[in-house]
Amino acid sequence: MINNDIYRRLRYLFGYHYDHVVALFASTGFEVSESQYKGWAGTEEEDRFIRMSDRELAIFLNGIIIERRGAQEVPPPVPEDEISNNTILRKLKIAFNMRSEDMLEI
Repeated sequence: MINNDIYRRLRYLFGYHYDHVVALFASTGFEVSESQYKGWAGTEEEDRFIRMSDRELAIFLNGIIIERRGAQEVPPPVPEDEISNNTILRKLKIAFNMRSEDMLEI
């Protein structure tokens, strides 16, 4: 599974459209263009496809955390350059205020 698959599934799960994704990225201090938005949502077979980097996925997940838990007084977290499946799960766990036991039940 590539980062685009995770991005697409989360975007569909939450019903995020272009303006919402732009706002998520903006909440972390980053900008996203419409061509990036469309490219990330595309499949590898499509001409518009743009592979989402680990850093871009980390920024997206950080935006979800800020949206769901609220902005903090401190600056937004610095996105990781490399992201693992464990990091992705950890960020989702934080976003949904889950404990380790909750994650095991899923």
